[in-house]
Amino acid sequence: MPKDGKQRDIWKKAVALGWSDGRQKADEIFTANFNRLTRDYTGMLRYSTLLQQGMIKAPVITQQQQTVTGDKNRLMLGDKTKRMKQQAEFDINKRSWKPTIR
Repeated sequence: MPKDGKQRDIWKKAVALGWSDGRQKADEIFTANFNRLTRDYTGMLRYSTLLQQGMIKAPVITQQQQTVTGDKNRLMLGDKTKRMKQQAEFDINKRSWKPTIR
């Protein structure tokens, strides 16, 4: 802690500068995160629209129910395993496309 007036002034200036730098960095992080969120949400909407229009084929997901799994140190009951068998892909057959109203 500051011991005299000179140190106190230096302390206050350093705290103000640190606070200002911290706010600026927080604003930059917020903007970057918001832009990433906007990009991801727009992509989700675009994917959903293209799926409804039949221009994209949905991924194929398989699910396997395992009654009992584990080893001598762990026991898991009712464990489910999901695997992506086929990724989503564009459907280039324009006959399967459906028009949508915007």
